[in-house]
Amino acid sequence: MPDYVLPSDEGVQQMLAMVIGDDACVELGTESAVEGFSHVARFVDDEDVVVGLCLADLELSAALGAGLSMIPPAAVEDMVQEKALTRIAQDNLYEVMNMLSSLFMNDQTPHLRLTTVDVFEDTPEEIDDGEFSRVDYCIEAGKYGKGLLTFFST
Repeated sequence: MPDYVLPSDEGVQQMLAMVIGDDACVELGTESAVEGFSHVARFVDDEDVVVGLCLADLELSAALGAGLSMIPPAAVEDMVQEKALTRIAQDNLYEVMNMLSSLFMNDQTPHLRLTTVDVFEDTPEEIDDGEFSRVDYCIEAGKYGKGLLTFFST
């Protein structure tokens, strides 16, 4: 049995509504190739072992980074066109991923914490070991656009 839970649809919906507003819409997605993502967050246990991952595509990374500070939606389009987040959006994305860390835990799970949010370059080696469960979401981020979010958990 896994030590941690996969985030629930309702949990993701509630968390993203706090970040980007009540018009956030979360739907289960289909498994996609991880190479299509732009950012990866790593969550570790008390022994610093990676026990969770969250991957976001560029569109959603920009939307979450902008939404937290209520940066105008046009900035999301600019970041997507430039294929890079602004420094503020990167910092905000880290904070959003930190908030999402709570979705991996319940009353029976040990504590975990966010360690890094990096630009996705290669498939995380943790995924290749096959010990992770996975759930994929399609996110409608209201005025900030839409994107993909995938969680992996041990």
